[in-house]
Amino acid sequence: MRAFPIPTRLVLTVLIILPGLLPATNAAEETVRMPSRAETLKAMHAVNDYFMKKWPDPGLPIVHPNRTRPSNIWTRGVYYEGLMQLWAVDPSPRHLDYAVRWGEAHQWGLRGEAHTRNADNQCCGQTYIDLYKLDPRPERIRAIRQSFDLMIESGRSNDWTWIDAAQMAMPALAKLGALLDEPKYFDYMHALYLDMKLRQGGSGLFNPEDGLWWRDRSFMPPYREPNGEDCYWARGNGWVVAALIRTLDALPAGSPYREEYTNMLRVMCEALRKVQRSDGFWNVSLHDPGNFGGKETTGTSLFVAGMAWGVRHGVLERAVYEPVIARAWSALLREGVRGDGFLRYVQGTGKEPKDSQPVGPDREPDFEDFGIGCFLLAGAEVYKLPEAGGGKAGFEIADIPWASKVGARAAPSSERAFNVADFGAKADGVTLSTAAIQSAIDTAHKAGGGVVTFAPGQYLTGSIYIKTGVHFVIPEGVTLLGSTRIEDYPRIDTRVAGIEMKWPSALINVLGQEKVKISGKGIVFAQGKVFWEKYRAMALAYRERGLRWIVDYDCERPRTVLVSESQDVSLQGITFQQAGFWTVHVLYSSHCTIDGITIQNNIGGHGPSTDGVDIDSSSWILVENCDIDCNDDNYCLKAGRDADGLRVNRPTEYVVIRHCVSRAGGGLFTCGSETSGGIRHVLVHDMQARGTSTGFRLKSAMNRGGTTEDIYIKNIRMERVGTAFSATMNWNPSYSYSTLPKEYEGRELPAHWVKMLEVVPPEKGLPHFRDIRLSNFEITSARTAIDVEGDKNSLMENFSFDNINIKATRGGKVSHARDWTVDNVNIKTDAPLQIADSEGVRFPVQ
Repeated sequence: MRAFPIPTRLVLTVLIILPGLLPATNAAEETVRMPSRAETLKAMHAVNDYFMKKWPDPGLPIVHPNRTRPSNIWTRGVYYEGLMQLWAVDPSPRHLDYAVRWGEAHQWGLRGEAHTRNADNQCCGQTYIDLYKLDPRPERIRAIRQSFDLMIESGRSNDWTWIDAAQMAMPALAKLGALLDEPKYFDYMHALYLDMKLRQGGSGLFNPEDGLWWRDRSFMPPYREPNGEDCYWARGNGWVVAALIRTLDALPAGSPYREEYTNMLRVMCEALRKVQRSDGFWNVSLHDPGNFGGKETTGTSLFVAGMAWGVRHGVLERAVYEPVIARAWSALLREGVRGDGFLRYVQGTGKEPKDSQPVGPDREPDFEDFGIGCFLLAGAEVYKLPEAGGGKAGFEIADIPWASKVGARAAPSSERAFNVADFGAKADGVTLSTAAIQSAIDTAHKAGGGVVTFAPGQYLTGSIYIKTGVHFVIPEGVTLLGSTRIEDYPRIDTRVAGIEMKWPSALINVLGQEKVKISGKGIVFAQGKVFWEKYRAMALAYRERGLRWIVDYDCERPRTVLVSESQDVSLQGITFQQAGFWTVHVLYSSHCTIDGITIQNNIGGHGPSTDGVDIDSSSWILVENCDIDCNDDNYCLKAGRDADGLRVNRPTEYVVIRHCVSRAGGGLFTCGSETSGGIRHVLVHDMQARGTSTGFRLKSAMNRGGTTEDIYIKNIRMERVGTAFSATMNWNPSYSYSTLPKEYEGRELPAHWVKMLEVVPPEKGLPHFRDIRLSNFEITSARTAIDVEGDKNSLMENFSFDNINIKATRGGKVSHARDWTVDNVNIKTDAPLQIADSEGVRFPVQ
């Protein structure tokens, strides 16, 4: 900070009249409790509900006494940035609908012409891209893509003449680049950023001496504040902070630009920490508390968002910044939110401290939408802090608000019955009844829905396809037998083990349907042993030729149940036996429930890759009351593999698995190894492992990419397990890494071979695991307690262990990990746990 003479009278005035404006560094440090997650969420909803009630039609123009503007202006764009962050931590269909209706009202267009270069007009594109990722309709990103493409083609990169532009457009460029896998958007974004930082106004708008930014060239020296200091506007610097964290969230892990943005965030937060007011807020003028001094919500919110993000990602030191965040967020909740949800102390639109003054507790700003967006951005980041609201590793299931919203929302409504015998199905277990069963299903569907059912007996069938409105019932006393002929399973376009390709249909299929239920106390016996033997013979030959990596894809084995591109599907009560491959595969679907099924795949032997339940690039899924005995992962989340999975880029998210049992199998709960699209927002609780090879398992490979995060696991009992906790980024190398033998070079290869052989750049292939919370584990007998291996370029970050008791033969090893929280953990073992190449990872002496 530059030193300028300050009149004594002014100093006395500030001290006497404005004692609350003293920086925290000059005031007594007071420990302030971080508001709980429940308090944070309550405030976010209150503020947002106030706004949505006031503006029920998101497409209407914004009318104020002196001006009328369309609602896709930057102020509303910032609001929707915040709304999408609220939706991410506590999803609500009405919030998503509100955002979609806003985009549709503007036909997904930008303010002004489509060729606009104005960053303010491009702000809405951030939310358009987010909504495209949830529902990829081309019109949603057409305008924002065209705008950026025209800018890039012009070759000019000096448009950001004011620092607000960074927040308005920088994250949109990063999001579009990541979505389309087009580096040109990252490169152009960085060129604009560097011009703003180093060249605008002659020497750039960033002042490295103070670690802050001038709003535009008109505020650079010789312009001074009344106290002689440079003018650093709070909200302008807040826009830069928000741009940095939102861009870092979107950039690929290996981007060469991450270091610049991360370092800038560190420098700015350090400068901001030193000028925080003693009451927790920041002034509108950061270096002159007497010039329109007073509480201000938008800058404060943006600084909170940046600091909370920095702490959560290990960019900022928690011990230093968490007290700063706690003071600010507590002040915002205590003084910034009125009882009816009105957000106080919002400085209206402008570009400097004097604009839209005075800022008071009950004065409505000219535009209030962007203030709410800033507040929601801050709340979401505070909410996601690993230890927000407690300081210990534990968590309460009730504190995860989205968990109550998973599962099917609707079911078939018609009770009209259709018995397959009336359509020619034979209950002799010999006659192939595929056509008759399908005819019953098709007839029920055309009738508007109904119940398709069976008389007692055994029914042999190939692939059948359940359709919208159909309740498919397999009653007690009925066994559905899967055909042992692969030709009875027609090939379809699907995804198998993370790769999109042609593959046989499942035995029971729900493809692009809704409101479907499959239930009963009967049995589906897939007769998969013939396919096990086919795989074993092929695998032996393929290994000898160096083709282990492709055998699973070349050996076509039918799944038992496939739910794909569907919603509101329930699977209940049925017993599944001897799957030929995966048993239940939920793919590209949402709002599905799997309740009370039993899987018994180890009948007549142990089949390879006979997973139990696989949730794959799907969301809002509930799995409960199930019992699985299989020969691979029991309950598993997946999201695509390697280059093809990164191309599709669809996450698995919002999943609850509870009150289930695993017996033999590869994992009570597994994430991966297909992690490319990301796995997040998962709650697993009240589970039992009995003789399972691994309890909790994270697995990926160095060509797979994706982030697995925000995983909560509680109330787990394990007995006779191999490894209690396992995590690796280099799983099963002979399967995970594709190498073409020389004898195949120059040959025409199948399309799925080409996909598997596509080289993934190291920076894109690096997987990440973080924010994993484990609480209340009782493990009575394990061979190994913990076996965790990260990578020097991707540490296993922010794991927390609370109330964990393990009896194991050996402790195991943790390597390349960082910032683990351990509370009330007791590991009894003959060989102690080894910790290597890790930071902030300590377990009690055993």
